[in-house]
Amino acid sequence: MPAAKFNDSYLPQAPIPCGMLSGATLGAFEAVGQTDGEVSMYPLWITAVDPFCPDLETIDAHSHPAPDYDGKQIKPDICVYARGSGRGSATLNDIKRVEIIEEFKYYDSDDPFDDTVGQPFERVTSSARDTLGQITQYATAHLAAQFRTHVFSLLVFRKYARLLRWDRSGVVVTEKINMTSRNGTTSKLHSLCDFLWRFNHATPEARGVDTSVTLNPELTDEQRTSIRQILGFGSEKPLTQLHAGSSDYIVGDAVYMGVGSPVGRSTRTFEAYSLKTKERVFLKDTWRVVSKTQRREDEIYVRLKAAGVEHIAEFIEAGDLEGHITRSQLIRPTDGNEEWLKPPRRSLRTLQHYRLVLEDIERTLTEFTTTREMVTAFRDASEAHAQAYSRARILHRDISVGNILIKGGPGRGRGVLIDWDLCKDLDHQSLGATQSERTGTWQFIAARLLMPTDDGSIPIPNLTDDVESFFHVLTYVAVLYTAHQLDASRLSRFISSNFEDSYKILLVLVEIAHFKNPPLVKLIQLMTEVLTVRYVAAPREEHRLAHAALQKLVKDHANLKMAYDQNIVTVYMERLAALDDGFWLPRILSEALKWSGWEIEGGRVEHEKTSMSDIDARDRS
Repeated sequence: MPAAKFNDSYLPQAPIPCGMLSGATLGAFEAVGQTDGEVSMYPLWITAVDPFCPDLETIDAHSHPAPDYDGKQIKPDICVYARGSGRGSATLNDIKRVEIIEEFKYYDSDDPFDDTVGQPFERVTSSARDTLGQITQYATAHLAAQFRTHVFSLLVFRKYARLLRWDRSGVVVTEKINMTSRNGTTSKLHSLCDFLWRFNHATPEARGVDTSVTLNPELTDEQRTSIRQILGFGSEKPLTQLHAGSSDYIVGDAVYMGVGSPVGRSTRTFEAYSLKTKERVFLKDTWRVVSKTQRREDEIYVRLKAAGVEHIAEFIEAGDLEGHITRSQLIRPTDGNEEWLKPPRRSLRTLQHYRLVLEDIERTLTEFTTTREMVTAFRDASEAHAQAYSRARILHRDISVGNILIKGGPGRGRGVLIDWDLCKDLDHQSLGATQSERTGTWQFIAARLLMPTDDGSIPIPNLTDDVESFFHVLTYVAVLYTAHQLDASRLSRFISSNFEDSYKILLVLVEIAHFKNPPLVKLIQLMTEVLTVRYVAAPREEHRLAHAALQKLVKDHANLKMAYDQNIVTVYMERLAALDDGFWLPRILSEALKWSGWEIEGGRVEHEKTSMSDIDARDRS
């Protein structure tokens, strides 16, 4: 996008427009490109931009790594802060307060983007991909560490720069903004300075701050003490006020954060205190997909309740946040003259910021106290899933570790299935066997949905895909939190190879992990035997003919019944039939809970894990 159009699209004009650029300004920007290395660019850049940012602090932070929202170290080159932001004088890299992150590269070959007409916008060289990964990581951290609707960032080279605007739909990138005064390019440089000038004068909303959130809200000491007691917070945890529906709520740190990318739903959940009812509740902050076929989650809860679906949460209130809607998806041709436009490989979604409040649900799935309680929670969640499918014609489509909660005291908890915002209304299915994008949580998506198709299309999730996702969640939780024989290194490798970096159906999980709880071993083996029928070849024709003949003989020869029951075609057909039965999973889980031996090595175990970087380093040594 041209820089001038970028400014007009995303930032209001400043009260006093940015004036003409002086010779001193032109010289200051040209000096950035006359250095002998990247680090030498930083102070010259700060000198060049400071006149356009009087209310901002542009700080060289490249030698001051700091943790992001997830504890990982990040090291932006330049951080821009609002003056009076509360940043400590010795804190140069503060992801919770930064306004703009600026990344510098000395070599043009590191640019991840290509402005050449007719060429793909994303360059595919390793250095270009590294830069794209780096700026994406910073945008992810920026959006995750704060409450924001969008963020801006800059990518600076010796002779030119790019402006970027990230929201939950995608990122809009400008053309190269030449920073030299040669060949009449000062108009582009003026657009860069105008961006900084506009941003300096912009309101918090225009900069991307979520103003429905109040950090450190005004509360009496008595209120703070009471809220902390009700939520179980220590005195050191900061309190934040969020607006949801028609009410205000006090929260602490997020219980769950699905914010590993700058785009997507970016779901965060909180233990919250209602200022209206003085009760503890569950609050979900997310960006919902806006679609003619996608219902709001509160509407789904009303429908599930009306259908008598059990093991779901009680809905309290919900609402969209006015004006909080993505804009990246709006960039498209209008008059046919946008030669600069390079659309993404696939259409971008429209996402709307949305908050939902449910009854308080005490624990996450991984906070179970016994293995039996964990399986009980799975049974209840699978029952809710089956009832929703059969009674309300709703398919969940996002079975994950974060979407099964435990309600009730330690050892006697019951499962609750939440997060219905990606569900499918089966009464309004679109025609065809494909969809425009993949739904679900990567670690737990059914293998079928990740397999390449002949035409490159994305398969639509079905009932059995959700059942398989339950299996993957069960094995994931089991290998992380129940007794087995994997050491820290093998455990980390297993999690990485099967759930994070790549994907395999867990055919030999029991043999690999050597679980110590007998009924858990038996359950996982049983589920594996049934689910793997999805990925094995169907019996050959000669086997089917032999099965048909045996079936006729069984009627008159009862002694052949065992042979018939164990026949490979019989077993194959029975397992397929089980997967077509929506209540197969809750039924076998209920049966499993009756087995003896749950008390054997049945407590929750907190296993030590080794980081994959440490493992890789050890392998190379």
